[in-house]
Amino acid sequence: MKIEKIHNKGQARIVHNQYLEYLTKTHPLVIWGMYIPMIVLLPIYAAHRFYFQDWLLAALFLSGLFSWTLFEYVIH
Repeated sequence: MKIEKIHNKGQARIVHNQYLEYLTKTHPLVIWGMYIPMIVLLPIYAAHRFYFQDWLLAALFLSGLFSWTLFEYVIH
């Protein structure tokens, strides 16, 4: 029985073009850098622009968090 060594880096290629493939990779901090400002600033904007109350902002945030988590679970 011959054992063949797997010659990959543990990641599947999405496209065959090396330049486009490079654009599909990003550091995890880039994602946090996009989401954290929105998570912080959009509730502040809603409170000042639309006069949302604190309990409504918290309820909307929690329902959005739950909905997004459920959606991610279902699609995967």
